[in-house]
Amino acid sequence: MSNEIFKVIKESIHKYKYTSLEYTQYENVESYEVLSNNKDLILLQGYNKEMAMEEYHWAANKVEALLKEISKDEEKAIITFIPDEWVEEMEKHGFKTYALWNDYFNNNIEDTIKKVASLECPLTLEVLKEENASEISELTMECRGQTRGFNGATESWVKAWLKNQDPSLKACNGKNAAILGFRKDKRLVGVVCAAIYDHNSNKGPILWIREIAVSPKHQGQSIGKCLLKEAFHYGRRQGAKRAFLMADECNTAAIKLYTTFDFICNPEEKQRDMHL
Repeated sequence: MSNEIFKVIKESIHKYKYTSLEYTQYENVESYEVLSNNKDLILLQGYNKEMAMEEYHWAANKVEALLKEISKDEEKAIITFIPDEWVEEMEKHGFKTYALWNDYFNNNIEDTIKKVASLECPLTLEVLKEENASEISELTMECRGQTRGFNGATESWVKAWLKNQDPSLKACNGKNAAILGFRKDKRLVGVVCAAIYDHNSNKGPILWIREIAVSPKHQGQSIGKCLLKEAFHYGRRQGAKRAFLMADECNTAAIKLYTTFDFICNPEEKQRDMHL
């Protein structure tokens, strides 16, 4: 799909009540095929390398228009941003919830930094670089499937993130992307991916916690807490006043950690992904 066609599609999504394309960047879908582009439905299909499965992006007013096309495909595929009122009908056609992502916000990272000041982190923090992309990816892949919706990060994604070239970063004008990590016996055992966005907000820039991964062999050792603490310090150094992350509602262990760091869920801002 050419960039010109994508621009035309993006300009037309306001004509539809529901869409998954609002935050989609061309880099996300440049290899995707346009299956439909009419008054009832926009439908793009392609292979999502990060999720390692086929993916649909869409815009429609009625669920029937979407189901008419995608239910023909028997391969495993993910469809993002499904409205709540469509879930029952989607389930009748064999779709299941892949993940239900809720937004979590911390509105004062300075207060949280003071709160967790006594948390001791015995491992030495390392600011990771592109040359570490392979082992960063390998670590996240060790955690693949441990929680619903977590797919790990490919080496190419890691490099794009560190270069501030990831499409999701561009979509929110994010900057200062970094990956912080801990090692134990020279092996990487935990990483956190962070960036800063909303730089011009009156409330102050936001620290975005994009991914946290701890090697399964080293979970339960407070490494996740230490990674979050270091991420907050990184955010403060970059001028962030608040913090944001997303978590699947089923990931109770992670949510417990996030609430310890004063993250509060905003259930009105959620993303339901479904799959065949």
